[in-house]
Amino acid sequence: MFRYHRGFSLYNVQDSLPLSIGLSSDKGPICTLSNGVLFPKGHPFPSVKILTLHRTDMFNMEAFYVNSNELPGLSPQLNTFMIGPIQSHTNTAKVKARVQLNLHGIVKLDSAVLIEDQMDNSMTINDPHLTSEEVADKSDQMSSGENIFEVNDNAESEPPSGLSAGLTRKGRGVKRLEIPISESICDGMRRDELIKAEEKERWLMQQDLKMEQTKDRKNALESYVYEMRDKVLL
Repeated sequence: MFRYHRGFSLYNVQDSLPLSIGLSSDKGPICTLSNGVLFPKGHPFPSVKILTLHRTDMFNMEAFYVNSNELPGLSPQLNTFMIGPIQSHTNTAKVKARVQLNLHGIVKLDSAVLIEDQMDNSMTINDPHLTSEEVADKSDQMSSGENIFEVNDNAESEPPSGLSAGLTRKGRGVKRLEIPISESICDGMRRDELIKAEEKERWLMQQDLKMEQTKDRKNALESYVYEMRDKVLL
């Protein structure tokens, strides 16, 4: 979004998505809008959605155009993200996935973080990696000029009750670990293929530079030969 001044008027220009983009997973449903829509048509961007998923092992997510009729002759698949391996020690671990619709309207999976609740009998948290989940969630949402939304795939959760609930709130810590992400662009080059192509491009540029330098040396030598010939003939 940018602002445009014209005379005494001030206009705000906001980019919006021309096509609906959805997100699916092979390990269970993702709570989004109807038909798996994550970013509906007309959604402003840049925008960020933070998904809370309950996963215990490696899984993938696929971004796609929801209405294939709007793209005749083209594949609706955009890209696939493989998330994992997940090193979880509990069955209640959550994964916070930060999905971004960036300034260019491209869907990217910025990060995936494993969140595990940990009990501390001493009621003291000394590990610097353990921090408050609420504080961490707020830090996740800090972004300039982005619309941030949060989606949870499990709306039904049992609130803790009784004495155990009080102890849980008092002695609970949250451990956050980054999860590796690999991206595969549909009908595009893989990351390793892109790296090889860039290396070949640099090699070709070096070869072109060597050819130009060789031509310059040949021209300099030819000029020197003609100059010395003229001096000898005189």
